Amino acid sequence: MMKIVNKLIWIAKRISVMSSRELIHRFEEQLYLFYLQAVDLLHFTPCKQFSDTQGFSFFAKADPVPLLKWQLDKEYVKQLLSGKIPVYDSELQWSNSDNFWNYAPDTGKIWPTKFFASIPYRQNNPYGDCRIAWEASRLQHLLALAVFAKDNKDEISAKAIEQIEAQFFSWIKHNPPYKGIHYIASMECALRLICCCHIFGYLSEHFKENQKIQLALVNLISSHANLIENRLSLFSSTGNHTIAEAIGLLYAGLLFPEFTAANKWQQIGLSLLEEQADAQIFQDGGSKEQAFHYLLLVLDIYALAAELLKHKKLTIPNSISSAVDRGREFLDKFNLTGNNIPSIGDSDNGYALSKFMSINWSEKLPESDIATLNESGYTIYNDIKNNFRLILDHGPLGMAPSFGHGHADALSVLLDVSQQNILIDPGTGSYLGDLEMRRYFRSTAAHNTVVVDGLDQAQQKTPFMWSSPYQAELVHSSTDNNCVIRLLAKHNGYNHIGVTHYRGITILNNQVLIMDFLQGNSTHHLQINWNLGTEPKTISDGTVVFDAHETEVKMEFSGGELILNKGVKTPFNAWLSNVYGEHSPCPKISISKSCELPHCFTTLISVDNSASHLSVECEMATLKELIANNHREYFDL
Repeated sequence: MMKIVNKLIWIAKRISVMSSRELIHRFEEQLYLFYLQAVDLLHFTPCKQFSDTQGFSFFAKADPVPLLKWQLDKEYVKQLLSGKIPVYDSELQWSNSDNFWNYAPDTGKIWPTKFFASIPYRQNNPYGDCRIAWEASRLQHLLALAVFAKDNKDEISAKAIEQIEAQFFSWIKHNPPYKGIHYIASMECALRLICCCHIFGYLSEHFKENQKIQLALVNLISSHANLIENRLSLFSSTGNHTIAEAIGLLYAGLLFPEFTAANKWQQIGLSLLEEQADAQIFQDGGSKEQAFHYLLLVLDIYALAAELLKHKKLTIPNSISSAVDRGREFLDKFNLTGNNIPSIGDSDNGYALSKFMSINWSEKLPESDIATLNESGYTIYNDIKNNFRLILDHGPLGMAPSFGHGHADALSVLLDVSQQNILIDPGTGSYLGDLEMRRYFRSTAAHNTVVVDGLDQAQQKTPFMWSSPYQAELVHSSTDNNCVIRLLAKHNGYNHIGVTHYRGITILNNQVLIMDFLQGNSTHHLQINWNLGTEPKTISDGTVVFDAHETEVKMEFSGGELILNKGVKTPFNAWLSNVYGEHSPCPKISISKSCELPHCFTTLISVDNSASHLSVECEMATLKELIANNHREYFDL
């Protein structure tokens, strides 16, 4: 009974952000699912099954797909050749068993292989987090073997091809259309579709006489593309899923033009990619979902679309090429090469094709400078000479109307010194696992900012919905003749309880002073949190010292009582999630104060006993003056 009530509550919350057009779209989708389920109950075939591949030109071409740049890890390939499939921080040993592809690595249970829409997969289901089980079934590990086999003509490459054949046929056998969890998300079908196109496109010469492989691939493309077409993520569900589904249809339409629906798939896919380019990616290159990892995923998909269109000698729409260009420039500003992506917003550690695909990486280092990206809402200070980087987040919560992948992290600060993470974002945890964990990693309390009365800056409605989104803005940025950088930002996430949070930051050489002003009139409980990327060396009298690759970093705090937490289970607090589905204890400093407002916290960060000495009193006076000059609100501290 409680499960039914919870489902009805979830449906009511989802409907609350839907337009009348979306309700019609959802109704049509439900009719399609009822049709598929009826077909399943009657034991009919839910989609056309081809008995031969005559007329399909995919395998007749030497290079049916664009050849991309790869940076394969030899140890990874060696692992795959032994039958071991990495799944996040664990691995599966390949076996041609009935349950392999539906095994839940996080719980050890087996997901059912019944009609996909009848499988409970959201929070509190009896099986686990299906996103973890989906990872191996994206078949991206087989693509790594295909890349290896294409570049190596020897006995080992023959072994790689044997693994590809065995695992691909096993997946086809144990995941018939549309049974099991691997059909729940259209995005998963799309990523698997494009991956299979590249696997067998890279090895088309080897498989050009293999009718069994060709038939299996054609039927997979057909079943997946038909499902994607009828279950597109639109309206309030628009996001990175939509982009992935669009690339799936574009691949199916362009590479398999013999399908009756090929032209329609191509048109739908390309039009979605074009119209979503500006909707998903700000003009400054940032992600409207406010999730860095998903920005990289979306950029990889757009870059793949451009490569595919070029390969087919078709015009690349300006909206697509422009999105790729500005997104790459955005990544360059953060020096995001390889694994150096800040954990801002949600991340499931997934990739368009593979983490070894070099399509958007750049070796370009940002210049020593300060840059503000107003639309996406970040200010980045880079000092390359001293290996010093600071990021201030003054952006929106995420993409309306659900804000699904955003975190309540307004005015959060991240800091790297000597390539050591000092102040970090703790990550995501998981989506469909423990509800308390999901709530924590999205919360304001999990980020390097101020929490008022234990509340988030916005309201968590479901694991992928927020309401009452805040507005954040950078209201001042300057650099004076003495190279002193001053920033002032604010957000209104606590205006409903009469509190406004201002964060002032002053940077001079290797010193950073962070001042948090809380404006209001009544008494509130305030807490400023700092998630640490390294263990403290000493803690005493409001001062914390730690090492960053032989560089000493000192943090001095005032304005409240200091507490160090690490891996608290009840309530869930002070954890780090470097990899989706995993979490480990994280040292976290909290400075708390219950008092009548206004109130100010100060945090002074010094690197290697910096010769420059910022005056806290002078900077506080300067910040108060900036607040008075920029706003009618002024409070006397």
